Parts: sequence; structure tokens; C-alpha cells
Amino acid sequence: ERILRIKGLEKCKKPLSLLCPDLATIDRFSYGIDRTVFKILKKNLPGPYTFILPASSELPKMMFFDGKGSKKNWKRETLGVRMPNDPVIQYVQEQLDEPLLVSSVPAGEESGCQLDETAAWWNQVDFIVERGQDRGGGHSKSDGSTIYDLTGVEPLLVREGLGAVDLAY
Repeated sequence: ERILRIKGLEKCKKPLSLLCPDLATIDRFSYGIDRTVFKILKKNLPGPYTFILPASSELPKMMFFDGKGSKKNWKRETLGVRMPNDPVIQYVQEQLDEPLLVSSVPAGEESGCQLDETAAWWNQVDFIVERGQDRGGGHSKSDGSTIYDLTGVEPLLVREGLGAVDLAY
């Protein structure tokens, strides 16, 4: 609730992503991972991707809201999973027993979110990992992950980001 409130998305249908330390965790919170999907995940993770998968009953209901922000009608049909190759995030995950519920923070003057102590949301988050500039990649902090929906017959590109649009599998 806090993450959605900070982002101004209190009543949205859009779920947040689950940051998973390994494929076993992804398997725990999703179902229907066939051989093709497993190969896609194995070849592209860890990496700059978010994969949308069918959500399992293991997924906490509090992660999803209906279109009116009501907790009475949870939607748990899909789940966005990420497994970044960032060493700081990997270290944090090694210290935890559960995956992290995450969201990117919009950067730039137009978003109203700056990584400084005067920002309104600064004291409302548990921690921030500032990615900075990729080594050799030249991407800015605001570049996001490439998102693929793997719930259909073929992978569907939802958003182009830091990950290559040609998935390896």
C-alpha cells in the first residue's frame, strides 16, 4: 500500500514486481512454467528484464487491488518477476528469506521524484538502490527493464527497456 501511495497509484490495477533471488523463487510464486518459459528465464536472468507470468496461490493477496482500490476483490492472475544482476541487490537478497516487492522510482524533474533528502517520499521508503550509470552501457537511471508477457503462446514484448528485445531461448 505504501509503495502504491508514494507513486500516486493507490487505486490502480497494475501490480508491483517481485524481485526474486533465483528461479526456484519464481517457480514458487508462479505456475505454468513450461519448458520454453523455463529456458527463456534461465537464459535471460539475472538481467534487465521483467517477465509477466501466471501467479500461483502462494502469492500474497495484498499485492493486488481491484480497479477501485478495494481489498475485497483481489486480482492475482499474473505476476511480474525480476531477477536483476546488480551486485548490491543480490547482496540484499542473500540476507532475506523472502523476495522483495519492488517498484522503480521515476527520476527527473518532470516526475517530481529526485534522489535528495527534500523529496516528499524520501522518508516513506525502506531503502533505495540507486543504479547510476551502467558500466559501458551508457543508460540513465530512468531506463527501465524490458518487459515480456510470457502468459500466452508466444512471448509478447510489453515495453522496451535495458534488456535486448530479441530474447535468447
